[in-house]
Amino acid sequence: MSIKESATDLHEKWRKEREAIKEAQTKAISKGLEDQVEAIKETYAVMDRINNDYCEMYDISSESMRNLQNALWKLRSGFNLDTKDEE
Repeated sequence: MSIKESATDLHEKWRKEREAIKEAQTKAISKGLEDQVEAIKETYAVMDRINNDYCEMYDISSESMRNLQNALWKLRSGFNLDTKDEE
């Protein structure tokens, strides 16, 4: 087996592994309740926007922070993540 064939085989193996992981992740999130899935997606979108704002302007707007606060509340509520109850 040549190096090129070996690299092609390795690439194909990694591609199949990535596909299996992506399929498992999609399946896992689909098992959540509708509001949980929405909270995850909204929080991701807000965090992505904050990251982009910071990378472009080195600043985070108060609107972005309010959006993050709202998204975090939805995560906390949707997944019962209120740690104050555990103290």
